[in-house]
Amino acid sequence: MKLQRSPVHKAVGFALLLILFLSTSVTARKFYDDDPLERMPPPLDVQNIEARRISDLYDFFSLTFTQQGEKQTANRILPAKAVDTLGDVPDSSWYTRRHYWQPMSIEELVRGPGDKLTQGGELVGAHQLLLLISKQL
Repeated sequence: MKLQRSPVHKAVGFALLLILFLSTSVTARKFYDDDPLERMPPPLDVQNIEARRISDLYDFFSLTFTQQGEKQTANRILPAKAVDTLGDVPDSSWYTRRHYWQPMSIEELVRGPGDKLTQGGELVGAHQLLLLISKQL
């Protein structure tokens, strides 16, 4: 026996499906409580790294017969990485928003980036080496 559905049943079923699909897109959150992310979380400490054997044969064939990397074309624009939901670069281990967000004194601007570059007005570490090399030239 074949089950006959009336137009009313079809309309009700269609309306329920439409409500289901629309309700999920309406209630989906685009922004969350921590948006925009102001500071990237610090990198995780990696411990117990094990060595892996590299396959030269696999490398040869994969580098010879495949296209490496992502290519940006007119039809396919690659999005920026490490940006927040607004497209801004958050503070991280390689970038810090400085003077605009927290106005700095003239001494801080002259000193430049970094917290531990100087001790008593003298450059320390690798910066001291660079200073010595530039004085010899």
